[in-house]
Amino acid sequence: MIKKNAIIHVRVNENIKKNVDTTLSKLGISIAEAINIFFYKIILEQAIPFSLNIPNKKYKNDTEYLESIPGMMEKIIEGMNTPSAELEDFNWNE
Repeated sequence: MIKKNAIIHVRVNENIKKNVDTTLSKLGISIAEAINIFFYKIILEQAIPFSLNIPNKKYKNDTEYLESIPGMMEKIIEGMNTPSAELEDFNWNE
């Protein structure tokens, strides 16, 4: 077994943590275990194990995209404050 002795302190939004904890408990793993899995995937793939691309299809150019960011941030914050039961119906694209 690999010795685990490094500690990471991270601040996250309380609602996001609750939603993640609920999902992970359904999978039978803890947040710490999920973070370890994430780190192992980074090592194995030598990359972030998911796409970090910005979908640009809806914007004509970078300026149009950058001008839309404040509205996107408001939508993200609204979604973070939405209880997990309502997230399935939450419209992120409005």
